[in-house]
Amino acid sequence: MKLSKLIITEILAHAEHVYPYEACGLIVQCGRKQRYVRGRNQALEPEDISR
Repeated sequence: MKLSKLIITEILAHAEHVYPYEACGLIVQCGRKQRYVRGRNQALEPEDISR
């Protein structure tokens, strides 16, 4: 899957918004149309990230 510039921009904006927490989301694609769906991180502290 090749990500569009819009999707990359949305992912980066989401990551900046939730920093210092981990950004969680899904990229949904139907045919050539892509959409980024923001998820909600359940971690209580920034250190509680998945590794």
